[in-house]
Amino acid sequence: MKRLINLTLCSLVSMMLLSSGNPAADPYTATRYNTPATSAVLNTDNAKSDKSRKKAENPGKDKNSAVSIAADALNYAKAQLGVQYMWGGRTPKQKSGNKPKDGYARLDCMGLVFASYAYAKNESWRKYDTYPSRLVKSGELGKPVKGLDGILKKELDADKLKKLKLGDILYFLEPGYESRDKHLMAANIKDPATGRLISFEYKTWHMGMYAGNGQVINAFPGDKVRYDMLTGNGLMADEGAFFVTRITQTRAAK
Repeated sequence: MKRLINLTLCSLVSMMLLSSGNPAADPYTATRYNTPATSAVLNTDNAKSDKSRKKAENPGKDKNSAVSIAADALNYAKAQLGVQYMWGGRTPKQKSGNKPKDGYARLDCMGLVFASYAYAKNESWRKYDTYPSRLVKSGELGKPVKGLDGILKKELDADKLKKLKLGDILYFLEPGYESRDKHLMAANIKDPATGRLISFEYKTWHMGMYAGNGQVINAFPGDKVRYDMLTGNGLMADEGAFFVTRITQTRAAK
């Protein structure tokens, strides 16, 4: 448990907060992952994903056709695969004609989510609050999903996993995490030494988007934008948890 309290998160801070008007968040340290991660989960549905991405990016000339905001955001996030992680990064891969201009693309976990949904919603990411608890409360990036609004890893089963939908935003939480943000959930954990229940507040250390097949697309600390298994130890320790918000709206095709 002592180990968990000292864990560090993927940055929830933007280097551009001054222009966004948001208050400065914690200058979180970078000791949780002090070496680049080398493993990544392969997407088992690449062909289908590429087909859906192209369809979302080229919805046709019918301007009245509806496009799922969550699906569009997920496709945008997939286009960022391989972009290097950088603490406070808010610069996604851009396209010029058919050639990506990605020489300076850098994202952190929040930057990936912000850039993807700002693109899908056709708005600036600067309007999004950089404190996860306030972001959830604002509803700017969806409403909490009943039954998934605070789930301990040990309570995650097949039925709960089926409730997740493509593009859902996942906030990964850890007990006793130190930050200025408020907690998204609280739970009692048994102390293995004494057997007593200890109450912990769970705060956000990382964010990602559900990509299907039990996978999460995320900008992984010290590595890059990649896929990871939701149930893997990289995203949640055994005592970890997650919280889900979802956007269900559609918009007119661009």
